[in-house]
Amino acid sequence: MNNINTINIQKIITDSTLNMFSTMLSMDLETPHDHTCVEHHKFEFMGLVDLDGELISGLIVIGLTEEFGRIITARMLDQSISDIQSTQEILDVSKEVCNIISGNLKSRLCDMGFTCRINPPSVVESKDYKLNSDEWMYSLCHLFHFEEHQFFVRSYFKGSVDNFS
Repeated sequence: MNNINTINIQKIITDSTLNMFSTMLSMDLETPHDHTCVEHHKFEFMGLVDLDGELISGLIVIGLTEEFGRIITARMLDQSISDIQSTQEILDVSKEVCNIISGNLKSRLCDMGFTCRINPPSVVESKDYKLNSDEWMYSLCHLFHFEEHQFFVRSYFKGSVDNFS
């Protein structure tokens, strides 16, 4: 059982995302001081991973434009951007990125005494996708920039914790 009252989700996800992009994709991301997320309709790909636990559960969503999806897919597969012809490759990389970020969060939560598991990632390809966030106690959007591109990682949580931050 955990012995903490506050979980700093924002720091865990931000650090995990910055580290994953730097290490695996050689991309140095910027995080704006204003954490206001842009609307989902600007993003064509949404990777999703569920986190299930007895005391805490959540959902991690990553939103990417098709152009940025091609860039990270090319980097992950060590190919040129023009070599990325298949949308399926972008979908697969979107799921993998979301899975890595969620896996790091799961590991940190387990280190804090929360038992949880992550479900296999899924991805939605749509400019009009809207996620109903009414059932969640806590929601935070983490906005990231790389050159002229931006993407977000949004986290939704509920559970037996006094305070998420």
